[in-house]
Amino acid sequence: MNKLFQDYKIEKVDILKLDVEGMEFEILKDSKNLLDKIHKIVVEWHSRKIRDNLKKFLKENEFKLVSEEKRECGDLYFINKKF
Repeated sequence: MNKLFQDYKIEKVDILKLDVEGMEFEILKDSKNLLDKIHKIVVEWHSRKIRDNLKKFLKENEFKLVSEEKRECGDLYFINKKF
């Protein structure tokens, strides 16, 4: 994600949707420096461990969980508190 932001000179993202088959947490963790540029994140999870890691990580980085699909897998909806 860092390369994408850099190559296209992206300064702000209104909504980021991640569905990368279980790699969502790793992508966000590796792109921590970009989180201030993102207003909303929708992220799909495929296991409870991934879901819990995503919730904890984004909360620690000033995102508020606003909605969560309660199934065996689903989407989490976050808003950046800094916006």
